[in-house]
Amino acid sequence: MNETALAGAAIAWIVQANTGPDGQPILKPGKETLIGDEVMRQCDGLDGTTDGLISDPRQCTPDVSALRCETGQDASQCLNSDEIAVLDKWYQPAVNSAGEELFPGGVPAGSEPFWWLWMTGKEDGTLPLNPMFGQSFGAYLAFDPDPGPDWKVTDFDFDKDPARMSRAAENYNADSPDISKFRDAGGKMIVWHGWADAIVFPGKTVEWYEQVKAKAGGEDEISKNVALFMIPGMDHCGLCPARAVL
Repeated sequence: MNETALAGAAIAWIVQANTGPDGQPILKPGKETLIGDEVMRQCDGLDGTTDGLISDPRQCTPDVSALRCETGQDASQCLNSDEIAVLDKWYQPAVNSAGEELFPGGVPAGSEPFWWLWMTGKEDGTLPLNPMFGQSFGAYLAFDPDPGPDWKVTDFDFDKDPARMSRAAENYNADSPDISKFRDAGGKMIVWHGWADAIVFPGKTVEWYEQVKAKAGGEDEISKNVALFMIPGMDHCGLCPARAVL
């Protein structure tokens, strides 16, 4: 877990991408199924099996321009240019102005059925959780001193603020790939993550495992102590059943 990069940079990235000049969300609730169906159409079969699951979102780069509105088309059944621009950013990692990645991986393809809870909210006024997490983290946990309630996620500076969270990183982050003491003690670890997690994006878990494996001396060595299971179609901790919430 790299909490500062996730709750700081990655969450701010998705919030800022979806905030218009008027301060309101660009991609509003109601189009998650439209988007998810198109992403599934493009990506489901990439693993050789059409089963309603994206086995590895890293194999999929959704092109949502296929949903661009045509003249006279019902706006609820298509995406305008601003909405497409939001999604293009969501599916890519957060970066600074130099293009340096601040958190590994963006919103995973296949997570769209769960966006109502984390990313977009519902048409009945239910608010999404990710922006609230980002707001609370930035206001009260990320910086020293805390900026307080006047701070907004849209204030996050992708060039300056990652370094400002160094003290918080020491307190919250647990992503060292050196687990030699654990292995030497005979420890066994099962690590799992949902590939469709739209709040703790799964790229970090995969990156950490690869770093652990390299430090341990390869797959044969690390398999004695650590097993990683990435679960296709699974939301954050399995909170929501797939395709049953929209």
